[in-house]
Amino acid sequence: MRKVFFFLITISFLFPPLVSAEKKEVLPLTNTPFCANWQIEGTGSGQITLKTVKFPSLSPIEKVFSLALKKLFPSSLQKKTILPSLSLQTKGKLFGQTTGETTFTQPSWFTKLLGVSRILCSLFHFCPSPKTFSFNIEQPNLQSLSSSLSPESQCPLGKETPGEETAGGLLSSSSAAPGEVKLRGWLVGGKTLNQNAKFLESFLPPSFSAQGDFVRKTSANFSLSPGLTLKGEKAVNFSGMKFSRNFCLRQCTPLPRQIPISSLYPFCPSCSPKDYPLVETTPEDIPLDMSFCQKNPDGSCNYFDPTDHPRCDGDPICESGRCNPYQWRQAKDYTDRSCPLPYPASDCTDPSVCHLVRFPSNPNGGFGACQYTNPNVCVRADRVETGSCAAICNWACCAYQR
Repeated sequence: MRKVFFFLITISFLFPPLVSAEKKEVLPLTNTPFCANWQIEGTGSGQITLKTVKFPSLSPIEKVFSLALKKLFPSSLQKKTILPSLSLQTKGKLFGQTTGETTFTQPSWFTKLLGVSRILCSLFHFCPSPKTFSFNIEQPNLQSLSSSLSPESQCPLGKETPGEETAGGLLSSSSAAPGEVKLRGWLVGGKTLNQNAKFLESFLPPSFSAQGDFVRKTSANFSLSPGLTLKGEKAVNFSGMKFSRNFCLRQCTPLPRQIPISSLYPFCPSCSPKDYPLVETTPEDIPLDMSFCQKNPDGSCNYFDPTDHPRCDGDPICESGRCNPYQWRQAKDYTDRSCPLPYPASDCTDPSVCHLVRFPSNPNGGFGACQYTNPNVCVRADRVETGSCAAICNWACCAYQR
């Protein structure tokens, strides 16, 4: 008989105080990309029409997380726990001779996974405690998602694993000719989920832990005008899937060797880390607006507006006279000056608000496309969505993140 293995966790913790049993806490969402680079062959020109993109079928993770939470929570708290179940909408773009745009619908189990992982993250002290265990998730700003998609962003190749489900899409056409057509889109909440699920790493043997990102490969359904053909496969690459890699390796720990992990979780190829290749990639490293770049002699940029001044709706402090209206700071920097917080969390130390990114060296100076002065930058989680290189955070926001 097949058995479902779940977390065998023995912990002691204090349940965070509930501010209100009725009022729901809105979970802020940050995203990870999905992408494809398709090579078109043939003569003349025509259209490529995208119909659907397959979504990684990872719903068993939500079931395991929910079961673990049920084991950990007393019945009194279970009654106060409300997890969202919403089909989030997201955007994708086709970049060919012209640009086409598509709206996709993500599966509803994904938002429930976001909620349950947020609670588990706080229980293992990888995230701040929520004010309540009743959560709400709001639909993203589709216009903002669309405007932040760029054909210049990286597209690392993914690892093909069994199991995928359809993410519905509206028909989208883009002019195509022999050459490359690029798909770029957002998995809404993907980065939030990776931040929430970091606690999984604490259950892995040290030899299983490694730096890098895990990319999963699915497929797309599209059609081409007569005379045009696709060279290769209709592959789509979902970045930010390291949480699923860590989940698979974690589930291997109590599993008898004679039972293949794939028989329980089809999206887990094996119990060997070698079957989960990690790539060194920075999906966020794309060209953004550099308007506030103040060039250093080595070509790197400090980001501030020399004409600005301290203000609540910008930079309330302006350290050393440098005001960056896009920079977020610790909560006390605002509350001590009677300014409202600019982000939907109690402090910027929440990884859904600010997180650490390592950028590669730029031959023109600095690091990353924004040419930052250092490779490690504490950035706003919505940096790409803002479209500005100046959307960073004070270093104190990331100092204690694991």
